[in-house]
Amino acid sequence: MFNSKRLFNNTDIMELNVYRDVGCLMNYITIITICLNDKEGLKKTMDSVLNQQHASFEYVVKDGESTDGTNEMLKEYEKAFADKEIEFKHFIKKDSGIYDAMNQGLDFCSDSNYVLFLNAGDTLYDKNVMQLLASIKFQNTADAMIGATNSILSNGGEFIEKPLINKDSIRFCHQSVLVRTKLMKEIRFNTKYRVAADRDLLLKLFEDGYHLELINIIVSTFDREGVSSRNFSALYEEIDDINHKYNRDSKKHNRYVNSIKTKIVSINPMISDYMYIWKRIKGDSSVKKTN
Repeated sequence: MFNSKRLFNNTDIMELNVYRDVGCLMNYITIITICLNDKEGLKKTMDSVLNQQHASFEYVVKDGESTDGTNEMLKEYEKAFADKEIEFKHFIKKDSGIYDAMNQGLDFCSDSNYVLFLNAGDTLYDKNVMQLLASIKFQNTADAMIGATNSILSNGGEFIEKPLINKDSIRFCHQSVLVRTKLMKEIRFNTKYRVAADRDLLLKLFEDGYHLELINIIVSTFDREGVSSRNFSALYEEIDDINHKYNRDSKKHNRYVNSIKTKIVSINPMISDYMYIWKRIKGDSSVKKTN
């Protein structure tokens, strides 16, 4: 079951399709951030979390043994989170990669309703995000909620990327996906994949018949200079493997790939890479990468 209505501005509070009934059960959400030697990126992420208004949630930071002063900074932030009455946990543990680190973060979650992975350098879109997510009354039905993402390009341009998932196509950023915490702890990310395990996870949920709900909230801001965006070769290979695993049709036309051309500034030096990667994500194995 899917629901995808008009995408609105998060600051348009009075027009939001959320439930504010007296006595309505609010979603309690855990945000997990992983980091490794990215002190400045982590600071940006934590500041966006601290900036949230009128929401009760839990924040977990998992550091992979950074040597750049990250642990000292985390300790400095403890008081700021306590002053905002945000439950804040942080721990250090060696991991074998991004998704192993994210799985480790799950071990420190409380029994929250949903979990959101917001890695170092990613930010929540605005100060209202957590309040809106907590208020959506899907807690009795949705196994995952998939929101929109504000994507930042290498030339400074940006665009709102709306989510889509059906039998033919999939489009999302994991920074804007919330999965039931209990379910996420059970299935976890497949660490066979180094840069595309989030795609594998969401397709597994879809193919196994879980209830995924598209929501009208811009959840996060994502810089496309991140690991998966830079590591094209590994990403292409994993996407091909995942497409084959879930019998994704490589022939069907991806309308999004064509429409997105009007949203990317033409002088972007990475435009050919973006067009290539989106077509490969779709499953079009015939497209060739240009140099």
